[in-house]
Amino acid sequence: MPADLPDPESDRELRSLLASARDVTRVAEPGPPEASYEIASSIVVERCDLLIAVWDGTSAGVRGGTAETVAWARAMDKPVQVVWPAGARRGVTVAPVPVG
Repeated sequence: MPADLPDPESDRELRSLLASARDVTRVAEPGPPEASYEIASSIVVERCDLLIAVWDGTSAGVRGGTAETVAWARAMDKPVQVVWPAGARRGVTVAPVPVG
């Protein structure tokens, strides 16, 4: 879990989740929060046998975001199951980025 999350002692829901967890790994990467998310995502991919991603299929280009995590898992030949949330929109138009 990235270190920039609320203090578990002050967040009842997070405290409950942590109490239910078999294993908790804290990540404290210097720099912007995205750096911790990127490290946390890579740890999840390394440790998983199957990645289950709750994802609307879009890429926000965020380091350690769902799109990047799914891409890492696929690059490592890990099976990926994507769960589409109710109301998720597919086919969001993104302006093409010129190449070259």
